[in-house]
Amino acid sequence: MPLISVVIPTRNRLPYLRDCMQSALDNRSPDIEIIVADNATDDGTREYLALLGDAIRVTRSETVLSMSDNWQRGLDIVRGQWVIFVGDDDCLMPDFAKLAPMAIAMYGPRTDLIYWDTPIYRWPTSINESERNFLAFTVRSGPQMVSSKETLRLMYEDIQNIMAPPGLYHGLSRTSLIQKAKDLWGEFRLGRVPDLGSGLVYLVLTDNFVRLQRPLSVMAFGSKSTGMAHKNAKPDYGPRLEFEQLSKLGELAQKYPLVDIDNPNIHQWRLLLDWADYFRPKGIDLQLNSVKMLQYCVARLNAIPKDEREDAAEKIRQFCVNNGVAPDNAKTLVEHGLSLPYGLRPDHSVKNEDGVSVYKAGINLTLTPIRTATAAAGLIAGYYS
Repeated sequence: MPLISVVIPTRNRLPYLRDCMQSALDNRSPDIEIIVADNATDDGTREYLALLGDAIRVTRSETVLSMSDNWQRGLDIVRGQWVIFVGDDDCLMPDFAKLAPMAIAMYGPRTDLIYWDTPIYRWPTSINESERNFLAFTVRSGPQMVSSKETLRLMYEDIQNIMAPPGLYHGLSRTSLIQKAKDLWGEFRLGRVPDLGSGLVYLVLTDNFVRLQRPLSVMAFGSKSTGMAHKNAKPDYGPRLEFEQLSKLGELAQKYPLVDIDNPNIHQWRLLLDWADYFRPKGIDLQLNSVKMLQYCVARLNAIPKDEREDAAEKIRQFCVNNGVAPDNAKTLVEHGLSLPYGLRPDHSVKNEDGVSVYKAGINLTLTPIRTATAAAGLIAGYYS
């Protein structure tokens, strides 16, 4: 039985997958198994994976699945005591095989969930031209033991870190948590967006998690990344359409009408409401702060593709008015949101969080030789060495 299962879901992104697989294969050890969940690919991925032989385990669907269903296929064959999911355009850090078992040995007796501030790398093919070949990462002065319940409260009441709570995606979690969820609720629900869903389930199931002082993986976004496609691409862009259809976001919009905008921030609002409804019959009452959630969405109007922004701003303005905001105040609020810069920019800042010094940096790599996620991961690893 391996200590760690690394699961890589993939769907027709072979150029990125090759880089991701290289980072995984470079970390091969008796402690680590590599699983690829092939979601009915037809771009040569199947043939490429066959060439890797016994170095990996593959589970393949011959029909296109939703993201959550494909993740579930990967989970179904996990043998490790701990599991981590990384996207097919992401990568593991070059020293993952050394540091992940060390982190488990050190913190495993005290927690079932180990997390880190995941660096973000934008591939040179990223949809948003201003963010291409950009790396953003966080450095902490030491590890922290963090309350799961307080993290959940901050998400729903203060709208903090709502996109990526600690879960299966870019985190190490004990696989026994999956069975714990099934024992309590009869299922391990991933929902429409599995990185968010698994994170919320794990926050409910655990008392705490450890946030490491350094990352063990890198999250990357290329031209076909579903998250970035939904955020930055036009409505008729293929990966955006496929994600929306397979995740049935239209059904979610009908259940929670809110604002008639097909945008990830509005859908995040709906997703959090949907999960609150799921947990409530099970004795867990999560009340979403709708005022702060609206402010969050308004502040991110500039994340909407340019040709949709004016329409979105008007719909949000009208939504404010319909919910008791004075028309002049609604207009000012929306205009302020449109004036805010959005996106990754070179930025260096230091702050303290409960006695831990946190340093955040953004680096434009255009004038460097770095052009891949694994190369960016090597740069970060070099920083720590």
